[in-house]
Amino acid sequence: MNVKVTFSGRVQGVGFRYRAQEYALELGLLGTVRNCPDGSVELYLQGSRHAIQSLIDKLKSHFKASIDLQQLADSHSFSDFRVIR
Repeated sequence: MNVKVTFSGRVQGVGFRYRAQEYALELGLLGTVRNCPDGSVELYLQGSRHAIQSLIDKLKSHFKASIDLQQLADSHSFSDFRVIR
C-alpha cells in the first residue's frame, strides 16, 4: 500500500521528521518525510495498512496535528525510509 500523509499544525521545529523516521523504521515502512513551505510535513509511505495506521496513531499521540491521508497508486517503490532536508 502506498499513501501520502500530510500533517498540519505544530509539526516543524519539534523533531517531527526524525520521530516519524524512528517509527517508520520500527514498523518496517519505506518512504520519505519532508517539511513543506506552508508549515506542514509530508510523508510518503509504503507498507502494510496496519503498519501505516500504527505510524499515524503514534505520531498523533505525540504531536497535535491535523491529518490528510491520500491513497496512491502502487507505482512508487522505495528502498528505505529517508528524511528529506
